[in-house]
Amino acid sequence: RDRMLSAQFLIDLVRAVPWGQLPTPPAMDRPPPVEAKDDSDSAKKGPDDEEFDPTSPEHKRPRFQRRNSGLTAMSFEDISREPRFAVGQRVVYTPSMGDPQLATVRFVGDVGSGKRACGLEFDGTSILHHDGAHPATGVKHFGCALGHGLYISVDSARLHDASTPPSEQVQGSQEQLLHGLEQMSEDKSLRLSRLQRLAENQLRTDHGSDEGEQEFRKCWDAQQGCYTYFERGHPVARGRPTLPRSSSISSIEGGPEAEIAEDGWPRFASLSGGKVSGQEAEALFRHLASDWKNPLPCSILLAVVQAARSLILQESTVLRLTTPSDGKLVVIGDTHGHLKDVVHIWKEEGLPSPKTTYLFNGDICDRGDSEKRGGQQAVHIWACVLAFKIAYPDNVYINRGNHEDSSYWTHYGAAGFSREIETKYSRKEADQLVDAFDGLVNSLPLMSLVDNICVVLHGGLPRHHQPWLRVRIEEIERMRRPLPMPTTMDTRSEQTLYDLMWADPMERQGMGLNDRGGDIRSFGPDVTQGFLDAWGLRLLIRSHEVPGRQPSFRGRGFEWWHPVVEGEEPKPISQAQKGYCLTVFSASEYCGCAANAGSYVVFGGIRGGFQIVEYTAVEAERSLMAEAKSDLSVQAAARQQPEARRFAEDRSLSQGLLDRGVIDAIVEHKHKLLAEFMAVDRQHDWFLKPENWTACCHRVLPLIPWESYIGKTSIVPMKDGHVCYTLFLTRFQIQFRNKLGQHSGFRRKLTDQMFEGLLRADYSLRETLQAVDLNGDGCVSAEEFASALVRFGKFLTPEQAKTLYRTTIMPEGGSIRVEDFLAGLSVRFALSHPKLTTGETDFVPAQLDAICRDILDLSGVSSAKESIAVTLRRFFEEADNQRKDGYLEPEELIAALKPLRSCSSLSEEQLKAIVEYIDFNGDRRINYVELLNAFCVRHAEGGSQTGSEVGQGPKALVEDMLEAVHRVLHFEYAEPLRSLLRRLTPPGCTRCTLAKFEKGLSVLNASAGNGLLTTRQIQCLVETLDLDTQSGELEGHFDFEQYFGSLRIVDTMAGEDTDERADGGGGDDDDESLE
Repeated sequence: RDRMLSAQFLIDLVRAVPWGQLPTPPAMDRPPPVEAKDDSDSAKKGPDDEEFDPTSPEHKRPRFQRRNSGLTAMSFEDISREPRFAVGQRVVYTPSMGDPQLATVRFVGDVGSGKRACGLEFDGTSILHHDGAHPATGVKHFGCALGHGLYISVDSARLHDASTPPSEQVQGSQEQLLHGLEQMSEDKSLRLSRLQRLAENQLRTDHGSDEGEQEFRKCWDAQQGCYTYFERGHPVARGRPTLPRSSSISSIEGGPEAEIAEDGWPRFASLSGGKVSGQEAEALFRHLASDWKNPLPCSILLAVVQAARSLILQESTVLRLTTPSDGKLVVIGDTHGHLKDVVHIWKEEGLPSPKTTYLFNGDICDRGDSEKRGGQQAVHIWACVLAFKIAYPDNVYINRGNHEDSSYWTHYGAAGFSREIETKYSRKEADQLVDAFDGLVNSLPLMSLVDNICVVLHGGLPRHHQPWLRVRIEEIERMRRPLPMPTTMDTRSEQTLYDLMWADPMERQGMGLNDRGGDIRSFGPDVTQGFLDAWGLRLLIRSHEVPGRQPSFRGRGFEWWHPVVEGEEPKPISQAQKGYCLTVFSASEYCGCAANAGSYVVFGGIRGGFQIVEYTAVEAERSLMAEAKSDLSVQAAARQQPEARRFAEDRSLSQGLLDRGVIDAIVEHKHKLLAEFMAVDRQHDWFLKPENWTACCHRVLPLIPWESYIGKTSIVPMKDGHVCYTLFLTRFQIQFRNKLGQHSGFRRKLTDQMFEGLLRADYSLRETLQAVDLNGDGCVSAEEFASALVRFGKFLTPEQAKTLYRTTIMPEGGSIRVEDFLAGLSVRFALSHPKLTTGETDFVPAQLDAICRDILDLSGVSSAKESIAVTLRRFFEEADNQRKDGYLEPEELIAALKPLRSCSSLSEEQLKAIVEYIDFNGDRRINYVELLNAFCVRHAEGGSQTGSEVGQGPKALVEDMLEAVHRVLHFEYAEPLRSLLRRLTPPGCTRCTLAKFEKGLSVLNASAGNGLLTTRQIQCLVETLDLDTQSGELEGHFDFEQYFGSLRIVDTMAGEDTDERADGGGGDDDDESLE
C-alpha cells in the first residue's frame, strides 16, 4: 500500500484493455515500443496519446497469458491463419472438465462484437448444451436438437480423422493429468539429481585420492589406437594412459580385448577398431526394428557407445552444419524411447547417408511408448543413431537434452533410462552400460547452427539476454566437455547450460520464472528476436515439451512461438515461418497417453527452404509394424478389433498408469493434505464436501485435476455425498514388505530409542509435563506434541513429527492428555524391554501387578472414567510430600507403598528391591516416566484401558513414525542412495557393508541441508539390518537392492499383508502382543 505500481503491472493492464472497442486513433508508421520502466513516458501513455497505437502491426502481438488467469492470448489464427474448420467437418472437442466428445461443425463465423466462433452439434446430449441459440445474444446461427449445441472458439477443438481410431483422437481427458504428473516428476527429479551430485562430490572428497579403492573403465580410443582409463563414477574426468597401481578394471569398452558377441546379430567386421560401415549400421537398424523385443548384446552396445563418444568429443560444443547441396538436413525433436517414430521418419526421409543429414535435438532418454508400440526403446534408438554416427560422422549429429543426464535418469523410477537398462541386462552389464552412457551424454554438443540462419538447441535461450550481458555463441563454444549438469546456479556458465537444457518460451516479454519450478526460466519474444538479430540468425528451433500450451496447437506435433511481425528484424526465412521460435516434438502420442502428433523439420531437398512434416501415431505404428517380423498375426488381429473396444482397452490401461502416479503423490504428500483437510473440517467428523476436498487437494497438488476423481471410489472413498478424508489418506501406505526377514527390528528399535530418550532425560514431574504441555492447559495439541517430540532426544525431525496425526489429533477437541501419551509409550517400551531379575527379585514383576490394582482401588476412581496415567500422576504427587521437587526419593516411595494391602506383609528389603527395580536409570530417585514404565504395562496387559487411551496411542504412534521414515526412504533417498552405493561397489554387486551403507546414507542426509532423517534414526536403521552370515567374501554384507525394493505402496483395503508381517515375519513378537 505504498501507492506505487510496478512497470510490469502497468504493461499487463494496458494489454488487457479491450482496445478494439475504443475509438481508434490515427496509426503511426513506426510507433515506439512500450518501455518497461515506471518513469518512462511510454509507460504512462494511453490509447488517446498520439504515440500509442494498439491497432498498428507493431502492437498486434499475442497478449499476455498466464495459466489459470482470466486473460486470453491472441492466437496465431488472428495474425496469419484462416479459420481451420468448415461447416460439415467432424471435430473432437475436450471440455475443461470431462471426456472428449465427437461433434459436427454447423456454423463458423461472427457471433457479434467482432468475435468469431464455431457452432457444434454433438452426438450426445448435455444439460450444458443448447439448440443452436447463442447464449449471449439469443441469435440462432444454426439449429439442432435441444442439448446438442455449443459455441466454442476456433482454437478449442481439432479435426477428427474418420480413418483414425478413436484412441488417437479422443484421449484429451488424460492429457491434463499426464502433464501434471510429468511436471511434478520433473521437479522432483531435478531436486534429487542435484542432491545426488552434491553427495557424490562429498563422497569423492572424503575418499581423497586413495587409488587402491578405485575402479576404472578401459575404453578404446579409435583415433589414438589405444586404450584410455576413466575413473568409474566420475564421467567428466580426463582419461589416463595407464591404469593406476592397485586399481581394478570395471569394464572393457571396445577395442581388440573386448569379446563382442554376435550370435544371431549382424556381423561387425571392424567394430573392435571403432569402425562401423554403412551396410552394418543399416543391418543393425533393420534387425532392431524387426525384433525390437530382444536387447542388443551388451558387448556390441558398449563398443558402439565408446566409439561414438570418441567421435563426438572431437566436435565443437556448438555445431556448425550445412545442408548437403544435393540433399537435405532433417531435425528430429524429442523421441523419449518411441522407436516407432524414428522408424517412421527414417522410412519417409531415408536412412542417414552423405545426402541425408540428421540432427537429433536431445531427449532420446527416459519414458517410452505404450507397450503395443514398443514400450521403452531408448536403448535401441541410441544403438541405431550411434551406429550411423560412426558410419557417417558428418551426417549424424546429436544435441544434448535435459534428459541426457545420468543423475536425472535415476530419479525417474520405472520410466527412467537407467531402469530400462536394468530390465534388459544383467546387474553387472547394466552397471557397465550406465557408466558408458554417462560418459557419452556428458560429451554431447549443446547447440547447432544450420546454414548460418537457424539455431537448434533443446530447451531455450540463456537468461543473460540484455545487450550488454548477452551470452555469445563463442562463449558457449568454449565450454569444455565432458560437461556435467550443474548442481548450483552460481556461475554464468552454469546458468547458461541450465537454460539451454530447460528453458521454455512464453508470450510475455523478457525473462520470467517457469511453471516447471526451481530456477527454470521462460523467455519472451524480445529475447528471441534479440538473440537472433545479434548473431545474424532468423529462426530458433527447440524441442523439450509437448506442443499445446497455446490452444491452437493442441494435438499437434509442433508449435509456433513469438510470431513474425512484418517489417521487423530479423526477417523470416520463408513464407512457412510463422514465428521466430518453433517447438518440434517427435514422440507422437507421448507416453501412450497424450493425443499429440509427431513432427520433424526438413531443410533443403526438393522442397527448398524448410518445411515442417507432421504425422500421426497410427502412421508411425504402421511403419514399425511393417518392419517387425514377430507377432505380426497378433498385431493384425488387434487392428481388426472393433474401434470402440480397442479405444476402451487402451484408455483403461493408460488411466491405470496415471492413477498409480496419483496414488504415489497422495502418499508422498499425505502429511500436507491432512493439514489442509483438518483446517477445513470444522465439524471434526472426518468428512468434507467434494468441493472443499477438491480445493484442499489443489492447494497441495495443484497440477492434478482432482475434480475428475470425484466418484472414483477406488481412490476417493465417499459416503452420503461426502469424502471421508481419513480413509482417503490411510488406504494407501508405504510398507516394508520383505519376506526374507531383513530389517525386522526397525520398528521396535525406533520406538525404543524414542522412549528411552524420555527415561534417560530424567525430568521431574513438572518438567516432564511442561516440556510437552506448553500452555499448561492439561492437554497437548498437535503443534505442542510435534514440538516436544522433536526436542526429546532428537529422534524425530520436525517434518516427521507433523505426520503423527493418528496419535496427536483425536476426534474430541483435537488434543490428547500428556499422561495418556506417556503411558502409551511406557507400555510399548516395557513390553520390549522387560527388566532382568535375579533369584531374590523374581517376585517383583508379579508384585507390581498387585500394587497397580491397589493404587486403582485406593484412588476410588474407575479406570473407565480416568486413565491409569492420571491416577499414577495423583499417586506420584501425594507421595512427593516432603521435598516436592518432582522426584520420589526411595524413602518417599517406600512410605507411599507401605499402606497398600499388597505391601503390608513385605519386608523392608523387599520394598527396597521393588524401588530399585522401578529405578530404571539407577540414580537412586524415581521420576514420573519411570513410574509409568513400571505400572502402566501391568494395567495394559490386564486389558482394562480404553480404546482412546493407552491402547490406541503407542500403536498409532509407531505406525505414523514408521511411515514418516519409510516415506523419506522411498520417495527421497532410495534412488540417490542406490546410485551412491553402486559407485562404492563393483559392477553387478548389490551387496555392501554396513559401514558403506551408513556412510552413503549419512552423506546423502547431510547434503539435503535440513536432513530428513535424524542421526539416531539412521543408527537404528543400520543396527537392525540383517547381514549375510555364511562365511565367504560377502560375510557381513547385505543386499541393498533387495532392501529398497521391499519399500512398496500397498492398498490396505485390498487384503494386503500388514506392515508387521512384511517387516520381518515373526521376528517382532512385541508388536504382535501390542496389536
